[in-house]
Amino acid sequence: MLVLKNIEAQVTNVEEITLVWEFEPTEEPLTDYKIFIYRSEAPVPGSTLTGLDLIASDISPTAYSWTDTTLSGLYHHNRTWYYKLLISGIGTPNTSVVPDPPVYNNNESTDYTWVEILRRKRLVMERSDNRYSSIDFYLLKRRTWGTHCTLCWDDTLNRVIEQNCPICFGTGWVSGYFDAIPFKGMINSAPKFNEINMFGEWMPSDVLLIVLNFPPLKSKDIVINKITNERWVVVGQPRPLRKKNVILEQRAQLALLQADDPLYEIVI
Repeated sequence: MLVLKNIEAQVTNVEEITLVWEFEPTEEPLTDYKIFIYRSEAPVPGSTLTGLDLIASDISPTAYSWTDTTLSGLYHHNRTWYYKLLISGIGTPNTSVVPDPPVYNNNESTDYTWVEILRRKRLVMERSDNRYSSIDFYLLKRRTWGTHCTLCWDDTLNRVIEQNCPICFGTGWVSGYFDAIPFKGMINSAPKFNEINMFGEWMPSDVLLIVLNFPPLKSKDIVINKITNERWVVVGQPRPLRKKNVILEQRAQLALLQADDPLYEIVI
């Protein structure tokens, strides 16, 4: 049975909420399950779905997140949205409704000033004629949960024994990375000296990536140029720009992967 470990509702802009989830490790294939997402303005308790509206169906648990884009025109600073997941095993009676209580958008991230700053940043980043600054990327989030690798995971030592494993790519989890997440960002191949000092050691092929609050970046995630297929790995911890501890923008050091790196074998 697929068991939910953690879920967050993150406000990515004024008219979108992104659900980011994590499941307990399991020996079952994640592809044996589907997720159905329900939403309401009331925090309905228990495992009931009464009073909630179905807004998304047949979502794979192999995805890292799901973004609710159906909120267009519904924004109000006093409005809170509550979400529940129906996790259903394909062809089996294994179903569950989680979480209890339902997850909801954080009131801190609906601060008016935060919303307006992010709106203006997004206008610049995502405008259609901004081809000379923003670039289309994919993000491969490194797995930290799922099904342990069937080839290189050592249950005794509790670690991988093959870094170039074709199944987990050295992560210890089947497929290695979540499904690709498209996003727009800007790359600076010649950052200022004070920016380089923020990150420490800097190699000639490294670049500085600037992206908004979503998707969240972490060390060892993979960033892919949608056009050229160049692939970088996030080095160290990204530097976030925050307001009231809510992220507005992220800056990360990226190291270019060699052309023969096994991570180029991951098909987008």
